[in-house]
Amino acid sequence: MTGIMDRIRGLFVANAHDSVDQLENPAIMSRQILRELGDDIDRSRQGLVKAVAAERELEHRLAELGKETERLESRARVLLDKDQEAEAREIVARQLARQRDAYAVAQHLTRARTASKRLRTQLERLQQERNEARSRSNLIALTSRSQDALRVAGACNDSFSTAMHRRDRLDEYARRVGVDDFEAEAAAELQAAEDEGHDAVDLSLREQDIDEAMARLRASSTTPTTAEPNNE
Repeated sequence: MTGIMDRIRGLFVANAHDSVDQLENPAIMSRQILRELGDDIDRSRQGLVKAVAAERELEHRLAELGKETERLESRARVLLDKDQEAEAREIVARQLARQRDAYAVAQHLTRARTASKRLRTQLERLQQERNEARSRSNLIALTSRSQDALRVAGACNDSFSTAMHRRDRLDEYARRVGVDDFEAEAAAELQAAEDEGHDAVDLSLREQDIDEAMARLRASSTTPTTAEPNNE
């Protein structure tokens, strides 16, 4: 039972694949692939724009942190020169915090630059792929139109062959009708001849009957008749 179900399932799957293959038009599917490549390019471009924007923002923030670190260091030096060590320590602590922030931003900036570079490379490759796909799609469309033209030409040849076959059939029918006419005419002539023969036989038979009747009449006329008694 399991084997039968597997075979039935395989049959349905095979028919489904065959139906899909028949529905797929290479020219239409190639244009769909171009549209999908265009969508991928748009998404990559949007991702690149966001990555570049994040990169610019991180660069701006890193520059601000660098300036603030330098400003805090200068202030700490001034406080040390004034023997204000406690205030200087506080400023140095803020400076170190800003340096840690700058290090973290620099790490993010490195990753953002790497992502931007990768996205640029992907975008360039996608654009190249789309150009090649467009060329191949045009070739597929041209080939498809050529195949359609060949199919139409083949159908016309089939129609012409069919028309010639019909003409031959009509000629055959016409020939057969002509033969039938000749045969009918010959049969009519034979029938007429047979009818004339029958009429001649019938006529000869009638003449014979008349001759026999005349002979009998003559015989009866020459036979002496018995005289009737004279009652006088």
